Amino acid sequence: MRDRRQDGGSTVMSSESACRLYVCGGDNGGSECLRSAEAFDVSTGSWHSLPQMAEGRVDAIVKAIRGRLYVCGGLGSNRESLKSVERYDPDANTWELLPAMAQPRAGSAGAVLNGRLYICGGFNEQGCLNAVERFDPSGDQWEILEPMRQRRQDAIVATIAGRLYICGGDDAGQACLTSLERFDPCCGAWESLCSMHKQRNYAAWATVRA
Repeated sequence: MRDRRQDGGSTVMSSESACRLYVCGGDNGGSECLRSAEAFDVSTGSWHSLPQMAEGRVDAIVKAIRGRLYVCGGLGSNRESLKSVERYDPDANTWELLPAMAQPRAGSAGAVLNGRLYICGGFNEQGCLNAVERFDPSGDQWEILEPMRQRRQDAIVATIAGRLYICGGDDAGQACLTSLERFDPCCGAWESLCSMHKQRNYAAWATVRA
């Protein structure tokens, strides 16, 4: 990468002509909260810098939907939790500010399901959250959903067969979690499932199709 960074957000965005890894924000190992973003082009094996975001942010959610990049929340330059949202258009090479989330949050879990962006849990100045929000890019609107059954930050989230699964994380540093929940967008409700065998947060995950 061109900039040193840690705790940045990342995602992959593919099109017919290119596949790129995007890395946004983070800090440089010191006190500087980064506004910079960059992309790695798989076909050329090279990095290029993007225009700077409107705000520096650490520990934000970064996801791609329909050829656009979305960056949500995180911690700002004064380590305050953010609710701002930005969208990057690679064709125009510009960022734009979008409607903010209902709650500022960092350490959230984010996933894309059926073309919508889900933001789950995290933390802010009031503590650890079980709040869930969903963004619909077709109208640029946020919707507040039923909260999770358990507060959690730094959790793992995945989408499988049209449903959202979230597990682990911790409850504001009080306990590392084993619990697993599933959200069904058809009925708009969460249900508790069988817990993991081990407590874990900051875990890696993958979905595998048999």
